Amino acid sequence: MALGRPFATSYAHSGMVAYEGEKMSKSLGNLVFVHRLVRDGVDPMAIRLVLMAHHYRSDWEWSEEELELALSRLESYRLAARRGGHHPATVQALRAALRDDLDTATALEALDSWAAGGSTARSDDLAEAPGDVGAAVDALFGIALV
Repeated sequence: MALGRPFATSYAHSGMVAYEGEKMSKSLGNLVFVHRLVRDGVDPMAIRLVLMAHHYRSDWEWSEEELELALSRLESYRLAARRGGHHPATVQALRAALRDDLDTATALEALDSWAAGGSTARSDDLAEAPGDVGAAVDALFGIALV
């Protein structure tokens, strides 16, 4: 208690990221640097997708497979965005996942379904629905699909 009141009532705990079986740490020297990935030509949007594929409280391990999956996801999302159209059910699913404890992994599952053609709801089906998926992904996640 500070000044006779509780200091905080909520705490954010984040998971640990491992690399090659060990927790990433400066002392072990096993860090994967974003600036080096970008320098080597990795799309920053793919790096963001790797991070989003895991709930912020979950432990996980960085791997080349994770990066390859993210690159594949990014390409499929960009292809789907080029098809155009509005898919309000997908946008609603993205927002619902974020409202549920920032569940970005579930949000990506909704995007996977949309990219595969699983979301068929159109803007004329839900007149008051939010905008298209590409704009929502950019606004909510900072990932440019176009």
